[in-house]
Amino acid sequence: MRLLPALLCLVASAAETRYEIDLSQASARTLLVTVETTCRTADCDFQMPVWNATYRIRDFAQHVTGFEASRPHRLVGPSRWRVQATPGERVRVRYRYFADVPGPFGAAASRRHVFLNFAQVLVYPVDRLREPLTVAFRHVPPDWKIALELPEREGVFHARTYDELADAPAELSAFAEASFTLAGKRLRVVVDAQPGDYDLQLLETTARKVAT
Repeated sequence: MRLLPALLCLVASAAETRYEIDLSQASARTLLVTVETTCRTADCDFQMPVWNATYRIRDFAQHVTGFEASRPHRLVGPSRWRVQATPGERVRVRYRYFADVPGPFGAAASRRHVFLNFAQVLVYPVDRLREPLTVAFRHVPPDWKIALELPEREGVFHARTYDELADAPAELSAFAEASFTLAGKRLRVVVDAQPGDYDLQLLETTARKVAT
């Protein structure tokens, strides 16, 4: 009976949706995305959101190219792909994403940094929208760090749902950072810019005032 909790944990882990984002072509403003999940039905649909942050319809799927899957698939809508699989089958999809929209409401990749709003970059399996998932990054430059406010274990980030992931933007770069604790919560100030263009202590002081 002692093995039961561990067995249940392994089963849950195998069933979760896993995302991998490869940064090897970030200098060309391109991200290589892999999604692996277990299909509940014969038609396993993957949807790219058309919303994020600005409360208006946006076409993120226009930045997707080279969509492929481990099983036969087809495009069934402007932002939706359908993969044919048997119920319970593990499937994998891959695609390239051109990330060239800078700013807090965008997704951008370059040789200097990568900034992600995940709902602009990652398709989600429609029947697993509210289930746990993981995100891992590959080919991250050795001097870069990752700012992503989700639980992390051994380089893998965990979210309880896709919505929780969408609410956690990520910055990957050799950024400067300050942090402080308020009401038991750690707040981070992360800056990717030339050192002469900002005052990190002033930013931290301002952030404290805003958060108080």
